[in-house]
Amino acid sequence: MTPFESAVRSSLEGPHGDRVPVRDDHRATALNHYAGLNWKERVAKREQDRAKGRKVPEPPRISEPGWPKIKDDGTYQMSVDSEAYEVFEGSKNLQPSNIKLGYDLHVAADVSPLGESGFPPLPRGFVLATSSGDKHGALLTMIDSLRRLGVEVGKVAIDRGYSQIDGLGLELSKRRIEQVIKLKADQMGPHGTPVPGTIMIDGDLFVDWMPKDLWDLPNFTIGMSAEEIAALNARYEERVPYAFSPKGQPDWARGVQQYRGPAASGKVTCANRPESLRVTRAVECPSVGQLNRGEAVQPCACSAQPSLGPEDNLDMRQRYLYGTRKWLADYSRRSSVESSNANFTTHFSGLNERKAIRTFLGRRKRQWLACFGIIAVAIRLIHSRYEVAPSEVEEGHPVTSPVPKTPRRDKDGR
Repeated sequence: MTPFESAVRSSLEGPHGDRVPVRDDHRATALNHYAGLNWKERVAKREQDRAKGRKVPEPPRISEPGWPKIKDDGTYQMSVDSEAYEVFEGSKNLQPSNIKLGYDLHVAADVSPLGESGFPPLPRGFVLATSSGDKHGALLTMIDSLRRLGVEVGKVAIDRGYSQIDGLGLELSKRRIEQVIKLKADQMGPHGTPVPGTIMIDGDLFVDWMPKDLWDLPNFTIGMSAEEIAALNARYEERVPYAFSPKGQPDWARGVQQYRGPAASGKVTCANRPESLRVTRAVECPSVGQLNRGEAVQPCACSAQPSLGPEDNLDMRQRYLYGTRKWLADYSRRSSVESSNANFTTHFSGLNERKAIRTFLGRRKRQWLACFGIIAVAIRLIHSRYEVAPSEVEEGHPVTSPVPKTPRRDKDGR
C-alpha cells in the first residue's frame, strides 16, 4: 500500500471525521488536505488545536457517495477514469508540493551545447505514466526509445524528482550516459570515507585534510542574485585543490571510475610525493610542514589513485565538481527543459487545460492526444525560431540559421 493509499484508508476509517474529496474532472487534488504526504503531522496538529480549544479547519467531505472504489488489485479508484492514479506534483513557482489525480508526463527536450545558447528546446520524446511511483522506469524507457529512433543521448540534465532514485546512476552508466543534477539537502555534506585519507562530500572525493569550513557549504536557492551566486561559486571553487580528478574514461558497464589524488594531478605539494616538492603550490599537504619541522611524515591520500564503484555515491557523482562555475554552466542548461514544459502548458498549447485531452478516459487515448499536442508545439517552435516548417526542410540539409531576435527596447521604447 502506498503512503497515499494509507492516508486515504486512515482518513476514511479514522475517528476524526476526515473524508477524501473526489471530483470527476481528473484534475482536482485527490488529497489536498494532506499535500506533501505529511498526513500524520497534520492529524497531530489538529489534535493539539482541538485540545487547546482552537477552531480546527476540517478537510473537505466526499462529494459523491461510494468513492473511492477498491479495484480488483486492491488499489483505490479515485474517479471515473480507472487508470488515473495519484501523482506527486513537486513544488514550483514558489508553491508547495501537492498531490493530484491523473497522469505523470515525462518529457525529453534538446538543450544547448555547453558554452552556447539559443538552441530551441525541441521536444524529443515523452512518456505518459499512470502515476509518480516509477520515475526511474519512465526515464529509462524514454532514453531507450530515443536511441532506437537514432537520437544520441550522451548526457541528461535531470531535475530532483529523478536524482534521488537509487540505482539510477548505474543504469545511466550502463548506457554510457553522464548526468548533471542539483543535490537536495539530504544528499549534501560528508557521505563516508571510501578510501583511507579521503572523504566524499556532495558526490565528490576530497582529501580528508581539506579545511573543515569547506565541508558543508550552502546550496543554491531560488531567488539568489547573480552576485550571491557568484560568491557561492567562489566558495565551492576553494575546494578544487583538494579534489580528486577523474582519470581516463569510466568502466561504463560496471559503473567504475578511477581518480587521481590532488598531488598526482599537480594541484598540491605533498611530501609523500617528492616530485611535487619541485614546484611551489598555493596549497600544501600537512606532510610538507612535518617534513620541514623534521618530524616523521605521516601517510596521506594525496597521490592515491582509487577506483570508485556504484556503491560509492554513483547516483550523485558528476563530471564537474558540484557548485563550481563549470558545474553551474552545465546544470543551467536544464532550464531548456523548463522552457519546453512552459511551451506545453502555457505559451503554445496549454496541454493540461485542453478539454479535449482532459475528458478522454484511459492512458492510451491520453497518450495519443498528448502526442498530437506535443507535435504541434514542436512545429510552432521550429517555425517561430527558423521561419520554416518541418515539411519544407530537405533531408540531409539541416537548418542552422535562426531568425534574428527582436531588438530589445528600454522602458521608454528606445
